[in-house]
Amino acid sequence: MLIIELAPLENGGHNNQWSDSPMLVPSGWAVVPEGLEEEAKGYLPYIVLTVEGGQITGVAQSAITPPLPPPPPNTHEFLLGFMGVTDDD
Repeated sequence: MLIIELAPLENGGHNNQWSDSPMLVPSGWAVVPEGLEEEAKGYLPYIVLTVEGGQITGVAQSAITPPLPPPPPNTHEFLLGFMGVTDDD
């Protein structure tokens, strides 16, 4: 059994969980129908879900969205912090 969180993560991927035994499906997640499991497995975690009435009815490959790099630090603040100087000093 494969379940997938319906809401994508910030990077476009989806949380997912496999189990060989029945499990309770958390709110916001759905079971992938057995006929779609193999196809979905090839797309995870970057998958487009077609959902109707809270049920997954289709899957497709989604584009991988790389995480954005962190913004560069303010050089002045970075150097003061590196030297252990704070605004309170």
